[in-house]
Amino acid sequence: MSRAIDVLHVDDDLSFGELVATFLERENEEFTVTTETSVTDGLKVLNHERPDCIVSDYEMPEQDGLDFLKQVRDTYPELPFILYTGKGSEEVASDAISAGATDYLQKQSGTDQYTLLANRIRNAVDRYHSQSELERERSRMEFALNATTAAVWTRNITTDTMDIYPTICPVFEVRITSLQEFLDEVHPADRKATEQEIRTAAQSGDTYTVQFRFHKDNALCWGEMSGRTLQEEREEPIQTGITREITEQKERKRRFDTLVRNLPGIVYRCRHTPQWPMIDVRGDVETVTGYTAADFKTNTLSWGDDVIHPEDREEVWNTINDTLATADSFEVSYRIVTADESVKWVWERGQCIATADGRPDVLEGVIDDITAHKQQEEALQRNERRFKSLFHDPNLLVALLDREGVVQDVNTTAVSYIDADRESIRGEVFWETPWWTSDQKSALKQWVRRAATGEYVEYEATHTQSTGAPIAVSGVIRPVTDDAGNVLSLIASAREI
Repeated sequence: MSRAIDVLHVDDDLSFGELVATFLERENEEFTVTTETSVTDGLKVLNHERPDCIVSDYEMPEQDGLDFLKQVRDTYPELPFILYTGKGSEEVASDAISAGATDYLQKQSGTDQYTLLANRIRNAVDRYHSQSELERERSRMEFALNATTAAVWTRNITTDTMDIYPTICPVFEVRITSLQEFLDEVHPADRKATEQEIRTAAQSGDTYTVQFRFHKDNALCWGEMSGRTLQEEREEPIQTGITREITEQKERKRRFDTLVRNLPGIVYRCRHTPQWPMIDVRGDVETVTGYTAADFKTNTLSWGDDVIHPEDREEVWNTINDTLATADSFEVSYRIVTADESVKWVWERGQCIATADGRPDVLEGVIDDITAHKQQEEALQRNERRFKSLFHDPNLLVALLDREGVVQDVNTTAVSYIDADRESIRGEVFWETPWWTSDQKSALKQWVRRAATGEYVEYEATHTQSTGAPIAVSGVIRPVTDDAGNVLSLIASAREI
């Protein structure tokens, strides 16, 4: 279902204003038009309501449409504003666009002009809401990324420009603004293949992952870029994705491969059947499974029937076969049930040895216990769900701050108490926001500084609502830390008491 669109129309000719309102509401039943005859009256409406779009005449007594536009932009930098004037010129149009007008339209004779105006309004509002949703999604991504060393990026495929968060790419520790600047950081030997992977995916629309080497702090490091192409209607195509450093993962893999060559862990050779009967198995079999290697070598137990989790058996079989249909080796993660009936996660990497006629016959590979890694992933997912539940709790006022107390986001409940919106609050220092009176700022600064050092700070305060009525709250400012205990951001939450 389409959303309603509230339009504020300001024109000193009341009869024309009413005519425009009639035609717009007739043209699109989603429109509700409020008509005012002066800039002053239009500003009064904005003090109490937030329309989806403003349409304004240019020539009006006392203050013209450009004056109105400039005052609107002081409070609402992105709100759609269409200058709809009877006496236009290229100079007026240029001034309007320079001042931040969304669109410029000259009045014409006949009713077709109202259809055109309705389309311009609808397009402007759709773009505005799409951008607002994108900004909200960006804020959520920024919160998640604060606990990682990854960078989220978007690339304009047409211009090759890139927008990366954080601004200083944590992988290369430099500012990246274009694909060429990104490729300049990639090891020369990997640069061509990396660029080809990115550009090929942009043309095909496929998702992609590419790994590359780069130098940082006089050391050779590894990075990984994963992305996909997005093509919205009437918008330029973009690629978006994540770039992260995988040096540590690569080093772990290298060490693991070295260990495999010296036969630690589980190293196996088995028949290619759903039961995976072992021809040979050695290494830390008992540590991982609770069973001895002899249990499998004598076929007392089979890996497929007795170890792989019943719910994963079919998927493991299908995944390995699907991979081997096009490749010589495979990787798969799945659950196992140990001798004491506990469940673990393992990662398996192997290769196929085929018969003379090409049929899969024997698999050789290694198996590693990744239970701890999976538990970390699940813990991160639980923490994210908890945060979403907290952030969207209608009974709590919640603000997400950086370590310096700058507001990154606030929830809907919090802004309902003040005469402001989430967009205008973002980027403000917390103690300069409308919730706090001047005599509370000093204490709040101290609370934020204490929380930034890792302290869990409880407080009580009195806020003043937009109606002037006071509200007493009990709240807490809690630090968000990484695994090492470093404070990444702060969450301030309060409940009315």
